[in-house]
This record gives sequence, C-alpha cells and structure tokens, in this order.
Amino acid sequence: MILAAFLFYYHNLVNKKNIEIDRITSNYEYYMNKASNEEDSNKVLQLTLNEFKNSKDSLVQKMQVV
Repeated sequence: MILAAFLFYYHNLVNKKNIEIDRITSNYEYYMNKASNEEDSNKVLQLTLNEFKNSKDSLVQKMQVV
C-alpha cells in the first residue's frame, strides 16, 4: 500500500516536471526563432502567471495593457 502511494506521488511529480520541460522547450524555440528573425505564426510563448506579470517582452507588455 505504501509502495503504491510512493509510485503515485512520483508519477505525478514526473508528469509535472514533463509539463514544465515542455513549456521551457517551447519558450526556448520561440526565442531562438525570434532571434534568427524567422517568422512562425504558429509559435506561442507559454508563461506562468508570475512570469507573465514580470515579463519584459514587448508583446507580453502590449497584452497586459489590453
């Protein structure tokens, strides 16, 4: 029973970390494309709420005004 609880806990922990890695990878690709002046209208910058509030990105700042 205890082993099942540990497995469940670590499974959820790994899933959360995978989601975070996916978000960071997406953001990295967005900024690499932006730096190389490649236009890709399908790329979306993914931010956590705290990152969104403190972002210095001009597009995010424009969205905060709206």
